[in-house]
Amino acid sequence: MCWLKRVRSLFVSLLMFATPALGAPRLFMTAPGGEAAVAASVSNTVYVLPGAALTLEVWIDNTSPQQLGAYQIALPASASPLLAAGTVTYVDTAPPPGGSVFIDTADVDWAFAGIAGTSVFFSETGLPVGFAFLALAPSGVGVVIPGLAYLGEFQFEASVDASGTFTLDFLPSLAPPNGGTALTDETGLGAVFSVFQTLIIKIGSPPVNDECAGKSELLAGDTPFDTNSASTSVPNAGFGGAGNLVCDDAGDDTIEADLWYNHTTVCGGPVTVETCSQAVFDTRIEVYEGCGVCPPSILSACNDDAAGCIGGTSSVSFNAIDGACYTVRVGGVDEFAFGTGVLSVSTDTGRCAIDGVCYGPGALNPMNDCEACDPLVSIGAWTPRALGSLCGDPADSDCDHADTCDAAGTCKANLEPPLAPCGSAVDTDCDHADTCDGLGICLENLEPPSTACGDPTDTDCDHADSCNGVGVCLDNLETNASACSDGLFCTQLEFCTAGVCGGGTTIDCGDGIACTTDTCDEINQCQSVLDAGFCLIGGACTPAGTVNPANACEACDPLVAANIWSPATAGVPCGDTFDTNCDNPDACDGFGACAPNPEPNGTPCPNGVFCDGDETCQSGVCVDGADPCVDLAHCDEIAGACLDCLDANDCGDVAPADGIVDDRCFWYACDAGACDAVARVFADVGGPFGLCPPDGFANVHDRNQVLACFAQTSSCDAINADIGGQFDDCAADGFCNVHDVNHVLRTFEGTTPCFCPLDGGAPAPFYPSRVVGRAHLTARSDARLVGAGDLVTVRVFVDTPLADLQSYQLDVGVSGGRRGSLDLVDVAIDDVRDYVFAGTAAGFRAFNVATSQMLSGLESEGVATFANAYLATYRFRASGDAWGAFVVDVRRDGQTYLIASSQGEIRVAQTTPAVIVVAPGAARDLR
Repeated sequence: MCWLKRVRSLFVSLLMFATPALGAPRLFMTAPGGEAAVAASVSNTVYVLPGAALTLEVWIDNTSPQQLGAYQIALPASASPLLAAGTVTYVDTAPPPGGSVFIDTADVDWAFAGIAGTSVFFSETGLPVGFAFLALAPSGVGVVIPGLAYLGEFQFEASVDASGTFTLDFLPSLAPPNGGTALTDETGLGAVFSVFQTLIIKIGSPPVNDECAGKSELLAGDTPFDTNSASTSVPNAGFGGAGNLVCDDAGDDTIEADLWYNHTTVCGGPVTVETCSQAVFDTRIEVYEGCGVCPPSILSACNDDAAGCIGGTSSVSFNAIDGACYTVRVGGVDEFAFGTGVLSVSTDTGRCAIDGVCYGPGALNPMNDCEACDPLVSIGAWTPRALGSLCGDPADSDCDHADTCDAAGTCKANLEPPLAPCGSAVDTDCDHADTCDGLGICLENLEPPSTACGDPTDTDCDHADSCNGVGVCLDNLETNASACSDGLFCTQLEFCTAGVCGGGTTIDCGDGIACTTDTCDEINQCQSVLDAGFCLIGGACTPAGTVNPANACEACDPLVAANIWSPATAGVPCGDTFDTNCDNPDACDGFGACAPNPEPNGTPCPNGVFCDGDETCQSGVCVDGADPCVDLAHCDEIAGACLDCLDANDCGDVAPADGIVDDRCFWYACDAGACDAVARVFADVGGPFGLCPPDGFANVHDRNQVLACFAQTSSCDAINADIGGQFDDCAADGFCNVHDVNHVLRTFEGTTPCFCPLDGGAPAPFYPSRVVGRAHLTARSDARLVGAGDLVTVRVFVDTPLADLQSYQLDVGVSGGRRGSLDLVDVAIDDVRDYVFAGTAAGFRAFNVATSQMLSGLESEGVATFANAYLATYRFRASGDAWGAFVVDVRRDGQTYLIASSQGEIRVAQTTPAVIVVAPGAARDLR
C-alpha cells in the first residue's frame, strides 16, 4: 500500500492536534504529503466527495525534543452518527499492511526509519475500541524527534450516496482494555494527552455559490439553502474591513461554511433578509453594496443573533435603492455551525415588485386588466380586481354584453347562450326567427339555397319551389320557349309558355334506309318493314344474289335469311385458283367456307436436283427427300454420284463412318473420291505449322505435333501422335506423352529400333523397360489453411539426387475434402527457381490443365540433379462451397515418368502429398 500513501489527495490538508501536558508532543492527521501544510493549517474541517477514498497520515510534532521508544495510535471503530445519508467506513481490501491501517516503513520521514529490529503491529478487528497500529523500537533504543515525523496511516471511504457530516477523535490513552493513543520514550514513560480537538469531515460536492465568484440569484420570498458541503471563504471575517459594522457584541464578524447570493431590488425602500427561526444552526448574515466585485468591500448591514429569533438565527434590514444589486453572505458563527435553512427576503415600500418591474398601487396588469397592484394584499404578485369591474370589450348588444371581471382575475365575455332570441322574430319557410350563436353573434337563421318550400310539384316547365338563401321562396318556372315534352311519341319540339308545355311538330319516323317502308303511331311508335327482294346486312340494302365481298362462299338470299349472308352452293370456285403439282384450285364446301384441294401425301413432285433426294407432296407442299449420300462422305451434284472424300482432310478421321483410321504407319489420301492408304515413315505424324498430313520425315514438326496433342491444342487426330510406348516399345500405348516425344527424337537421330513399311519393314518387337534408378517425389503447398475461393500453389520436387535425368512427365491428382472441390487452374515451370533443366540446351515442355499433366525434357543427354530439385508448379482454386482436408499427390498410374538418357526408367518409388485444409471464412495461413 506504499503507493497509496504517495498519492497526493485532492482534499485540503487536515490538522488535528491535542493540547498536550508540559513537554508532551502534539499529534496531527493530514492527507498524504501534507507535512508542509501541518504548520500553516488552522482548520480542522475537511471536504470529501461522495464515493471518494480518504487517506489520513498521522504525524508527531515534538516541540520539546525527547526520545521516542514506542507508540500506539488508535481511532474509533465508527464515526459519530451525523450523516444525512450513506456511510463512511474504514477501507478493508486486504490484510495489513494492505488494509485500512498501515505504516509505510519505507517512508524516509518515518519516526523509526533506519532502526533495525523495530516491530510493527496492526489491529483492524482485534482491538475492541477501534482501529490501531503499534510500533516498538528495540528495547532501550529511542529516537530524538526535533520536529515532524511520520507515524502511520488510516484509510476511509465514503459511499456514493453519502452526505452530511461526521467527526473523528484520537481514542484517549486510557481507553480499555488494550489502551488507545499513547507515546512512550525508551524507558517506557508515556506522554499524556488530555484534550483533543475534533476533526470535522463534510461529505458532498460544494454548492455552486460556495464562493463569491459563483453567486446565485436571491429573489424576494423564501429560498432554501444547505451549508453542509460549503467551505469557508478566505478571509472568513467580514470583508468590510476595519472600522465597519460587526455582527455581535464581542466584535466577532467571522462566518464559517458560507454561501453567496446576488439580490436585485425592484422597488426601493426597507428590505429585510433573515433566517429568523428558519435554520437548524447558529447563523450570521452580511449584506454588501454592489454585485460586480468579488470580494465586496462596502458592508451595508450584518447580524448574528436577532431578537426574538430561535437558535441564534439572524435578521438584517437595510434601505435599498430602486433597481440596485446587493451581495448577501450567509453562514455559521463557527466551524461547528452548519446545516439547512430558509433565507427570506421581504420589502415594505407601498408598491408592487412584479416580474422585475415596480408598479404603483392600482396599476393594472398590462397582460390582464382584471389584475392590479394592491400592496395591502401582495407586493410581489398581481391581485384580482373586484367582481363586476369593467374590462375587455365595453360594447353591449342582444348577444354580447359588456365584459366584466369575475373577482378571480378573469375577464368574462358575458355572451348570451346559444338559441337565445334576438333580432327579428318572423318565421317563414325560408327565414326563421333570429337567435344568438353563443359567440356573441345574432344569426338570421336563413334556409340554405335549394331548400324545398311552397309548391313541391315538378314538371318540364314548372319545377318544385325552393329557397334562394336570402329568405325568399322561388317559383322556379322554366323560361318561356324552353324545350319540353308533352308525353306524346309522335310529336316533337314542344316548348314552355308561362309554366305550361305545348306546341311542337309531328315526328319523322324515316330510318334513312331506301329498301324499307316507315310509319308512326302512339301504340307501336315508329315501324320499318324491309322491301321484298332485298337483304339488310350491316345496315346496307343488298339485292338478292349479291356475293359477300369478304367471303366468296356467302351471298344474299332473302328466302334463307334477310339480315345475314347465306352459304353459297358447294363447288363454287373460291380462294386460291392456282394449280400446282401438290395443290389444286380451292372450292366452296356448301357451309360458307372455302376449302383447300391438295394432292394426296406421298405424290411424287421431282425438282431435278440429285443431292436433295426424291421429293414428295406433304399437305399440299413439295418436300425434299432424304440425303442419298448419308452413309458416304460427300454428294457430287455434277456427277450425280456419292463420293468418299473430296481431299485428304476427309480421310483418316478418329471415328469416321467409313471405318478408315490413320495410324503411326499409314495415313489415307483422297483419290478420285475414295480414301487410299499411303505408307509413311515411323514417327512422321504431320507436316509443318500444325498441318496434319505427314510430310515424309521425322523432324521437329513431328515433335511439335506430339506436344500439341499432349496439351490438347492440336487440330489433328490424337491417334496420329501416339507413335509408341515407353522406351523401345514400338506399339502405341493410347496416349500422347513424353514417350512419343522421345520416339520422334530417336527416329530423327536414326537410333530408333522402330520401323514402318516405307522405311525398312515391320515395327520392331516390344522391349521391356530397364529400371536404372528410384526416386521420391514430394508435393509442397504454399499454405496449409485457405478459405473458400482462395488460390493455393503446389510445387513438385524430386527429393532423391539423380545421376542422369533426360525427361519426365507428371500426373497430379486431388482427393479428399468434405464438400466442394479443389480445381486446377494452371500448370507451369518457374525458370527462376532451381529448375532441374535450367541453363541446359534446347528442350521441350508441354502442359495439360484438363488432365492435370505436364512433361519436360532435353534434346540432348540428361543432367545430374541435386536433392529437392524443382520440377513443376500447379495452381489450384478452392470452390466457393469447398470445405475439409484436400490431398494433392503425384499419381503413379502409368502417366508419371522419370527417364534417363539411356532410355532407362527411374521408377517413382514413393510420393509425399500436400495436405490443404479449406475452411469457409478462414484467413489464409501461409507457410
